[in-house]
Amino acid sequence: MYAIYSTRPSRSYPGPSFARDLDTLAYELIENARDRDDRLVEHGGDLEALARMVYPLDESELDDGETNPVAPTITAGLLERAASILWDVPESKVIIDDEHPDEVHSTIDDAEAAILPFFADEVDLYDTAEIARAAYTYVPRLDGFVPSTFSEDEFWGICTQNTVTAPVEEPDWYSGDEPPADAEDPVVDQAPAGTYVMEGAELQARIDGLGINAAKLSQVLQVHDRTVRRWLAGTTPISTKFSATINQITDVTDRWVDQVAASSEVTIHHDGWRILDDGVALPEAWWRAVVGRAAARNPELLVSWGD
Repeated sequence: MYAIYSTRPSRSYPGPSFARDLDTLAYELIENARDRDDRLVEHGGDLEALARMVYPLDESELDDGETNPVAPTITAGLLERAASILWDVPESKVIIDDEHPDEVHSTIDDAEAAILPFFADEVDLYDTAEIARAAYTYVPRLDGFVPSTFSEDEFWGICTQNTVTAPVEEPDWYSGDEPPADAEDPVVDQAPAGTYVMEGAELQARIDGLGINAAKLSQVLQVHDRTVRRWLAGTTPISTKFSATINQITDVTDRWVDQVAASSEVTIHHDGWRILDDGVALPEAWWRAVVGRAAARNPELLVSWGD
């Protein structure tokens, strides 16, 4: 199958044209040109003859002794020149693909079925119906839909714009005022080499960003609340072990923000705790901070109360 298209679309570019031979491609090109065939007539010669082949003058429009020009020999070069004029693009940006996939699907559903194998086990992540509509063009002369993407990058670019989002698989919610008795201790056994001791001001800023206040932090780290207050005041230094634990919670938080931002909906609660996969419990205020950051990144994220 033949396809003619531009690698530099312009305002005058109506999209690709397709046909099983060059003669038919000429008709498709000019008929799809949005009544711009007069531009070819202005150039005279083979270009005028090409336009008149598709849109001949009526006898009433011809002067005495005048006739429509003889149809030209259709070549790829002639169609490239014509497309350049019709589309207002450089001739070097007009491509004629004479080995375009000879696929014609009678319905868009058939076209969708044809692309499903490309996604393998990840098909549920994509809106394949929208991808088929964007990647295929209906051609009346062929009475069907043909692929209108011309590279793998172009096809996957369409795919990335049509991913399917789903509700995030949230951490389990626990309704108590305190973390469950069987919650895992999040404190690291040993701080990684190079871990520095946080000052009180940085610790305050870090836990504010995590949505965790001093009282909740003492519950999370399983230390007395006076110890946390001393850390924050700077009267007692925070050990590297606890500094590393704050770093670890920050990393976990960032990963959750990424997951939630890529989802379609999420719930939050007024109080309680979230139990992570490793059994660590973090306060619901932490989860609301995660969701708030994710919602700022993804305005279409649906956030609702779970209680």
